[in-house]
Amino acid sequence: GRGRERERGRRSCTWRVFVPIMSDFLSSLQVTVLGEGEDRPEHTIPIDVPYGKLVEWVVDRKLCKPNWKKVAEPIRLRVAEAVEAVERGKHPEVDAFLKDTPCYSYFDCKELVCLLEKHVEGMDQKDFFGYHSDPRMKEWNKLLGLLEKNNLYLADTSSVIIRTIQYDIPSLKNSVHQISNQNDDLLKKEHECESNAGQMMEKFRQECAKWSIKGENIDTELGDRVRVELPQLFDSITRNAQKDIESLEQAVRYYIAFTNYVLGDTGEKMIDDCPTLSFWIKYGNASVGQYKEYLATGEFTEVGEVVTAKEDGAKEDDVIDISSFITVEDDAHSGTLEVDGGEQEEKENASSEEMGGFSVDMVDAVVEDTGGDVTINWDISETDLGTNDNGGAPEINWDVGDLGIEVVDSSASGLHDDQYSAESTANEDEETLLEHAEYRNRILDDFLALEIFLQQRLREMQAKGNTFSVLQYQSASPLIQNQSISSVTTMLEAVQRHLSHLSEDHVVQLIEMKSSRRYLDRLSVSIRSKADAASKLRLSVQELQQKRERNATRIAEIAPKLQRLIGHVKRLQQALQKELKAKSRNRTIRIIGEINAL
Repeated sequence: GRGRERERGRRSCTWRVFVPIMSDFLSSLQVTVLGEGEDRPEHTIPIDVPYGKLVEWVVDRKLCKPNWKKVAEPIRLRVAEAVEAVERGKHPEVDAFLKDTPCYSYFDCKELVCLLEKHVEGMDQKDFFGYHSDPRMKEWNKLLGLLEKNNLYLADTSSVIIRTIQYDIPSLKNSVHQISNQNDDLLKKEHECESNAGQMMEKFRQECAKWSIKGENIDTELGDRVRVELPQLFDSITRNAQKDIESLEQAVRYYIAFTNYVLGDTGEKMIDDCPTLSFWIKYGNASVGQYKEYLATGEFTEVGEVVTAKEDGAKEDDVIDISSFITVEDDAHSGTLEVDGGEQEEKENASSEEMGGFSVDMVDAVVEDTGGDVTINWDISETDLGTNDNGGAPEINWDVGDLGIEVVDSSASGLHDDQYSAESTANEDEETLLEHAEYRNRILDDFLALEIFLQQRLREMQAKGNTFSVLQYQSASPLIQNQSISSVTTMLEAVQRHLSHLSEDHVVQLIEMKSSRRYLDRLSVSIRSKADAASKLRLSVQELQQKRERNATRIAEIAPKLQRLIGHVKRLQQALQKELKAKSRNRTIRIIGEINAL
């Protein structure tokens, strides 16, 4: 027990020694709390006022009455009238101030009064009591006094700062931003228009190069091109075809022989020839007149050959030798005259066309032998010809009003004129076979028939185990039996090669241009439209450039206004801070917010 007491005594002694020592140590420390320290004078502590709360702060501090806006409105109108009454153009300093000041607050009015008093003659005169004697200066002094009454200018200047920062400056900045974006869009469109104009001009040059024209007078140049190039193309196609004359003629003979063999089995009328194609292959691109003469006489006459005149000098049109195609058979029972019309079929058709469609069937003519003179009964009654009511000569009714015939104006229907459509003229015999639409189509039809025929024969020959075809043509002519796959292929290639020459797009277009004025006009418009589109795009580029220039001018006009507004707000900020400091017992007033970021 004594040991525990001694231990307890030692501990209490230790605490009695330690506590005074720590107390002395803590008392020697000086603890300074943040924000505390030496007392600062109240006027040295600044007051921060957000610019958006300036008017409320002025009213709350009792520096201005709450109804300041109602009082300030008529004063602003009087200030605006006084500013308008200032004489301009005589004093550069005054003019510069009026130009750089967007709106007029109390501080602007004081500065303007100082400038007027300094630079305008007569406005600095004062009376005996020290007041201005000029009526304009009296008005300005009166306005300044009204603004100073009840510190109205503090609230008014605060409202000017707020309105300028929140509305006027953002409006000008948005205008500059929109115009800049608009200029960027206009620049992109300008580049696109320039690119498209270049592409359209390139297409126009390609079209002109395709048709070998300059593009200055497209209609005339295309017409001249048709007249020059189309005959050259036809001659080239014809010469190439005549180089393969052996294959082409063999194809024609094979087609005719095969068709006649098949038709001979059915008893149908057999064909003799592909006359137009055969003539074209053999004699070339001759004229229609030469072809007609060949069909009539069986002989081909070259251009420039002179037909020998008859010995008696009579013209063929004046003398008709009817004995050449009339044969009289002395048949006592029938007493009829037979006419051989088969050999003269082509002549009769030609004569019928020359007589305007009126033809006489010579087969029905009957010869009556009465023992004396031979008379021909043409079997034409008066009823057939028609007589009038009085038994006189027949009359022709020329009234076509009720026949349903519509008269069409060729100029309005798009028919080609004589310059491009020789088919509508009386000189069609002078055209070549390929220039004439009807005979050109006959040649194409013959080529297509040969192509299909040879393709079918080739498929039959290439078919495996086709013994039926072999047996079917055993009784055919050697021309049919001796054909092989290689020979038919050679003929088919020749036919397809020359058919493709006649069906080329360029040839077809030239033919269309020759035969149709409307097609030529459409082609001309199509080519010209590319140049017109390029011209319009260039005009668009010029308009876009002008718009960009106008926008740049607007930006150049807005930028100084924006800088003047910012500078004006900064001056008002400094002046208002100074006045508020004076009204607040010399305490520093700092207007904070977006105004410091301008």
